Amino acid sequence: MHPLLARNLKQTIKAGELALTPLPLCPTISLYLISDDYPTGRLPQDEMLAIIDKPAYWAFCWASGQVLAGYITQHPEICRDKSVLDLGSGSGVVAIAAAQAGATNVIACDIDAHALDATRV
Repeated sequence: MHPLLARNLKQTIKAGELALTPLPLCPTISLYLISDDYPTGRLPQDEMLAIIDKPAYWAFCWASGQVLAGYITQHPEICRDKSVLDLGSGSGVVAIAAAQAGATNVIACDIDAHALDATRV
């Protein structure tokens, strides 16, 4: 597990672990995501409150982002030699796909600094 992302996750989800996860719809992209076995039981109240206060959205690859990234992967010409803005980047999957597709400039934008860390990693 990447140390920076592990530290970020522990600020919210103490019992969670990240796993380098290949994405089914984007086989060229793997992300550090919360492991499939989380949670293993009832969450302590302090952890539930931390999740509500500062959700680790970046530790999940939302279906909408994965579908768009898959489309970009299959049709790289839509991003090649262009500037791409991934607004609300979360895990960064769309920004990563755009960069792989040959975009000349990719900006991942999110209000969560941990999401930007995840995208960089």
